[in-house]
Amino acid sequence: MKLINRNRYWIIISMIVMMSFGFSKSVDLRDYYPLDQDNQWVYQFRAFQPDGQIKYSIKTYTVTGELELENGEIVKKLEDHRGWYYLLTVEKDRYLHWGEHEDRGLITNDPPFRFFDTNFTYGKDYAFAHLISDGSARGTNVVFHGFESIKTQAGEFKNCLKSTFTYINPNGSTFESVTWLAKGVGVVKKEFAIFSPKAGQTLRFDRELIHANIKGNKVLKYYEIQNKIIFYFAYMLLASFVIMIWVVLPAFTLTLFLIIAACH
Repeated sequence: MKLINRNRYWIIISMIVMMSFGFSKSVDLRDYYPLDQDNQWVYQFRAFQPDGQIKYSIKTYTVTGELELENGEIVKKLEDHRGWYYLLTVEKDRYLHWGEHEDRGLITNDPPFRFFDTNFTYGKDYAFAHLISDGSARGTNVVFHGFESIKTQAGEFKNCLKSTFTYINPNGSTFESVTWLAKGVGVVKKEFAIFSPKAGQTLRFDRELIHANIKGNKVLKYYEIQNKIIFYFAYMLLASFVIMIWVVLPAFTLTLFLIIAACH
């Protein structure tokens, strides 16, 4: 009997492991970050100041085309409202950051930064080394957390993919970003932390999706949808009241006229 129970135990454990493995393998990252031409995301940025103040800004990112790198890799250009762009590829199992073109010009990473990889074990820390085209070197760490639901201004997104990416500069400063990817939408939230050992402090900021346009379909602000529902409800209520008055008013007018006539 003990042997049978033990066998059942291991069968159940094996089934759970296989189900978990199969589930992670079934994820296609291209569904979680659609980089089709002209897809656009609008975010609210919050920068948390050391004095407790919060600075707000709105930033837009649009897929504006492709670029061929020197190694022949074709990457997507994700361009912001300033004209700066970021070089990305999203494959079935990997989301890679190849570089960016900001105020310093084009900077590329070799190998590219790995933001997501569905082959990673959940919760395990993976370390990589990179050569940067500006002559520097950086180390990166990535943790793939699996799935998590999250609420943003654009609504609630179930079962988002979550990962934490950190790069380490030679001077000891670090840049950490936590990313949530929603299926069919893309990046719905990012949290950033920049640590400076020289200043002895960490600067924090985040960005949260307000609305997006994915393959011509709009993802609206949650409160905009709420306001529209309230508006349409009030409109229908008012319309019903007007119709009711329209139906009742003739009879009421006739009764009032007869009462007045009888009094005379």
